[in-house]
Amino acid sequence: MVYRVNLVILVDLAIGLVLLELAVLLLWQRRSGGAPAVPVWLPHLVAGLCLMLALRAALADAAAVWVLLAMAASGAAHLAQLADLRRRWPALRRSPPPGARRTAPSAGPATTP
Repeated sequence: MVYRVNLVILVDLAIGLVLLELAVLLLWQRRSGGAPAVPVWLPHLVAGLCLMLALRAALADAAAVWVLLAMAASGAAHLAQLADLRRRWPALRRSPPPGARRTAPSAGPATTP
């Protein structure tokens, strides 16, 4: 027997998992402050969610305007990602690369009495 998988249902499940991830991250941030700052991860999550909504609309034979709106929202989220990266870039450049050793500043030449 061959089972046909309804792709719309699979996309719905993926969207549900992303919404669950969003809720967990927001609760983690609110309760402990241990999660990364919301402006860092929210545009990534929203962009992916909007792309999944566009895919779902296309698979469900929705009007093209719904696919275009979801794609446009994803593009806006990506622009927000780029704006955030540009804002944080100088701070990222000043930090040492991963694995680099930090050397203690020298106290000057050693003197012996």
